[in-house]
Amino acid sequence: MIVSFFTSFVAGSVMLGIKKDKRLVLAIFSISLVVISTFSFFKPERFTTITDKSVLEGELWEKQINRSIFDYLPIYADAPPAELAKERYVILEGDLEIKNYLEKSNKISFVTEVNQGSIIQLSQYYFPGWEVKVDGNKGDIDYDNELGLITLELKPGDNHVDVTFINTNIRTLANILTIFGFFLIVYMFYKSKSVKT
Repeated sequence: MIVSFFTSFVAGSVMLGIKKDKRLVLAIFSISLVVISTFSFFKPERFTTITDKSVLEGELWEKQINRSIFDYLPIYADAPPAELAKERYVILEGDLEIKNYLEKSNKISFVTEVNQGSIIQLSQYYFPGWEVKVDGNKGDIDYDNELGLITLELKPGDNHVDVTFINTNIRTLANILTIFGFFLIVYMFYKSKSVKT
């Protein structure tokens, strides 16, 4: 992929050594040559008559989810799940009641009434960046299980639990570099325009 990416730059730089009036002809010829030589690769193997609805629900939807899970499986998971999670949490031990369960892509919150020490497992993989707070105090996350799912131990009483995904240092650095790169590209674009004029 890296070779293909930089080859496109090399191919584009060839145009700089050609007179402007011949660039368009060469570009059309090159594009036509590429399309003609690779046209057979764009021929569909077969045509299917499926709808969006049939793809986004039922058995076909579950197959797509299960197939892509390997792309996002964390190192803490020994194996992928056998099926999609039917419940958002499982009470592994103890006696508790959960209310006001709210789940977003970067936050899970709920209120518990714990009658005795309990352990609850969320249907959320652990990745570095997940933090838990119980009644505003930082708590412990356990993910030492076959699927690497977030597991919490709760003490008796009423608890307000917040499980939040925060930026790690490497993620923050990557975001800063992305923003810097964007502004650098914009600056170089306008700089090249001013040089030509």
